[in-house]
Amino acid sequence: MAECYLCNAEANTREHVPSRGFFDTVPGNIITIPACANCNASFAKDEEYFRTVVAAQCFAVCPAARKLWKGQVVRSLWRVGYEGLRKRLVRHLITIEIWNEQKQHVVDLPGVAVEGGRAARVVRKIIRGLYCCNTKSETRGQRFDYLSRWRCKT
Repeated sequence: MAECYLCNAEANTREHVPSRGFFDTVPGNIITIPACANCNASFAKDEEYFRTVVAAQCFAVCPAARKLWKGQVVRSLWRVGYEGLRKRLVRHLITIEIWNEQKQHVVDLPGVAVEGGRAARVVRKIIRGLYCCNTKSETRGQRFDYLSRWRCKT
């Protein structure tokens, strides 16, 4: 039997890399790799958070982010049990000041202060999944130390 790409336990499900939640329409060629149910489920809220803040940050400039926001993100924000995510996002709203080259204030835009630890956890999971898929190898014993150098403000 295959092993979970995250913890090397016996895999009893398949994980999408990246998570299906990052797409408004799931592509037919999305990568799936062996995972255990515990690892598969343990990232759900972090992935939902990450998807929400990325869609929010990219809303003004990316049609795909707008479509994702207006569909899956809005639906998930009003789902029962996700009150904490709504409150957390409101607490992390910030103003982003835009200045021109002459150092004149142009406009203030809304933004979200990203919880770096949560974002890094999801990014590491995606990188590990892509690595396993592309090398067709296990990650047992590999520490991915180079990922730990990537730090965000938390």
